Amino acid sequence: TFATAFRQTTDLKSVPSGLFSNCTRVTTFLNTFLAGGLLEVPPGLFGGNTNVTTFASTFNNTQIASLPAGLFDNNRRVTTFANTFGGCTNLLNIPPALFANCTNVTTYLGTFNGCIQITNLPPDLFPQTANVTVYSNAFYNCYRMTGSAIPLWTRTGVVSSGKCYYNCTNLSDYADIPEA
Repeated sequence: TFATAFRQTTDLKSVPSGLFSNCTRVTTFLNTFLAGGLLEVPPGLFGGNTNVTTFASTFNNTQIASLPAGLFDNNRRVTTFANTFGGCTNLLNIPPALFANCTNVTTYLGTFNGCIQITNLPPDLFPQTANVTVYSNAFYNCYRMTGSAIPLWTRTGVVSSGKCYYNCTNLSDYADIPEA
């Protein structure tokens, strides 16, 4: 486990891409960089971590501004991305298909909650899977997002999607989103 490993480490601005590459048995990155000074996420950071099941609050309240494509491509056992990037107020964009290979996920609760700089919403961000039950607060207060919302509330198995797009008033279909 790397739970809270670099939590509140404000002097840590970057990490090498191979930092966790030999840690093939790790299952959790809970709060790993929470409230720290991390400015960037290198490509392949979690590439060798095929047994991870949680990325809950991994980068929550850090200073990251971008995410590399394919960040979670090898993390097929993940079940939660709860608050993974919540409060990352400098995060500008989400790469397409960021979670495409993560078909075992059950919750995206608050994943990008409070990421006020995000403007894009890739239509292929989430895989089509019946495993996800929670999308609540996923984009809460991401008010700079434009384009159309991904209709997550219509997916099979979803039991909680309330406030998924709360205050995302620049979305072209905001008025049509239930419990926005």
